[in-house]
Amino acid sequence: RVFQKLRLDSSDPEVLLVGGLLHRNGEVKFGPFYDVQNAQESSSNDGDYSVVVLNSEGVAVRKVSFSPKFLLMTHPPVSVDAVPFGIGIAFSPEAVRVQVRKGTTTLSAINPVSSLLKDAVDVLEDDAFIKNPQQLREALREKIAALESQIDQKSYNAAANKLRFDIRKQVGTWLRDDYKKSDQLQYTKQELLSLIDNLTGRVQALTQ
Repeated sequence: RVFQKLRLDSSDPEVLLVGGLLHRNGEVKFGPFYDVQNAQESSSNDGDYSVVVLNSEGVAVRKVSFSPKFLLMTHPPVSVDAVPFGIGIAFSPEAVRVQVRKGTTTLSAINPVSSLLKDAVDVLEDDAFIKNPQQLREALREKIAALESQIDQKSYNAAANKLRFDIRKQVGTWLRDDYKKSDQLQYTKQELLSLIDNLTGRVQALTQ
């Protein structure tokens, strides 16, 4: 597995799982984001690479360093141009940006709130929707894109209202109550609504 094993414990924080494909030339392709309650973040080392969580002022509030090896572990090992990575980092309440860095250079950055929601919508199966899954999924993606723009512009009240009164309402209307997920990485309707409530609370807190 890409992600390091995360110990679950009620005393541990909410953890954001950040992963994807890291290229030797600095390109980063993010994979799906996941939010795990009461998990232990990955151990940090003295590696050149890091995952960093930033607040609305651009200040780093969490950082986990790691040391990717651009090797295919055959016999003998073979040099490769890209390797998967996976880091669990504490999902600070003030988090609005996640960066992957090499030293002090930012390789890529992403909005964790909109990414979590978009990834959750993307993994829904077609039969999760009451009708027209392609159209309804795309409509949700457009609403999430608007949400991301509001957060990036620091329009936090508008973003919280977008989540609470628009996105949540449509998820409640467009998804089937009896939908059963076929994979642990998918969301039921209630789990997706709970994720939206969690993210709404986070964005609302940024207004205070």
